[in-house]
Amino acid sequence: MRIVDKNTTEDLIYNKKYNLDSIQIYYLENSNKRYLEIWSTVDTTNHQVLIVPFGWCQKSIVGIKDYYIYLNRNDVDTIRLDVFETEDKCCSVSKLKQFEINGAKLDINVSNWSRVLLK
Repeated sequence: MRIVDKNTTEDLIYNKKYNLDSIQIYYLENSNKRYLEIWSTVDTTNHQVLIVPFGWCQKSIVGIKDYYIYLNRNDVDTIRLDVFETEDKCCSVSKLKQFEINGAKLDINVSNWSRVLLK
C-alpha cells in the first residue's frame, strides 16, 4: 500500500509527511488492539514507499475484516479487507473479495501492484 497526496500524487511517506516508523496497522480483538508487523521498501528512484502488513489476509480468512492504519495521532483510517480461500489445481489460494479504505473501494495500481490511499 502507498499513501499519496490526492492533488499532487506525491508519496506522503517518502516526503516525510508521515513517519514510516510511526505507522501502525492493527485490528481489535475483544476490545484490545492487535498490531500487525509491517514490511516496507523505499524506492529512491521513483520517490515512493510501499508498506505491506504481514498476516492480514490470513486473519481476514478467519473472520477479522476491519483494520486500522495509524498514520499519526490525528490521522487513523479504517481498512475493510475481505479475503477468502479457495482451491486451485494444486493447492489453496487466497483471493481478494473486498478492499476499502474509509468506505471507498480501492483499485490496484498496476505499476507496482499496490493499493493507493489518497490523502
